[in-house]
Amino acid sequence: MEISIPKIEFERTVNEITDFIKCEVDKAGASGVVLGLSGGIDSSLTATLCVKALGSSRVLGVIMPTSFTPKEDIKDAFELANKLGIKTKFISIDDICEAFIKALKIDSSDPKVKIPLANIRARIRMIILYFYANLYNYLVVGTGDKSEYLIGYFTKHGDGAADLFPILHLFKTQVRELASHLGLPEKIVKKPSSPQLYPAGCLASSRFSQVGPDGMQA
Repeated sequence: MEISIPKIEFERTVNEITDFIKCEVDKAGASGVVLGLSGGIDSSLTATLCVKALGSSRVLGVIMPTSFTPKEDIKDAFELANKLGIKTKFISIDDICEAFIKALKIDSSDPKVKIPLANIRARIRMIILYFYANLYNYLVVGTGDKSEYLIGYFTKHGDGAADLFPILHLFKTQVRELASHLGLPEKIVKKPSSPQLYPAGCLASSRFSQVGPDGMQA
């Protein structure tokens, strides 16, 4: 069944989202916001809107790759942060994940643990974001969109945990259109969605592998 995605009024949408961000930060008495930067479309658009709402000095982007995160994604995340003028933290989460594997005596070659390990990675990133939020009196900004939310394309208490979700009401198509309108690089606007939670080739029977990046177009 074909889904008709309504067109959005760009300026009105930007104003509504930036007003929402400012209101939530002011209401919480927070000094700014922190979000994960993956180099993908959702986090790039969200970071751009946060800067429009609060100014670059009040936005922190945290880049949290693994050994299997594409280098191009890391490069895109840094380039966007530099363009926006925001502060960044770079933290590889491999060692943290390995500590969990060792402590829990996990056999990472067991196919049954692929998805639990993927969710551990997402939750490690959440813990890091909330560390910086507590440290700087910031709010954690979620970067999920409506398409991902409706099909459960997120990790509970991982990327599904945040203090506010500025683009949660936008479908993926609308996210791409708004990002293009705001001048984000075309390579980011057209980049397929992927949570990058497990190495290429480790596709278990899960909602991640069943949907896949090509299925995230609505």
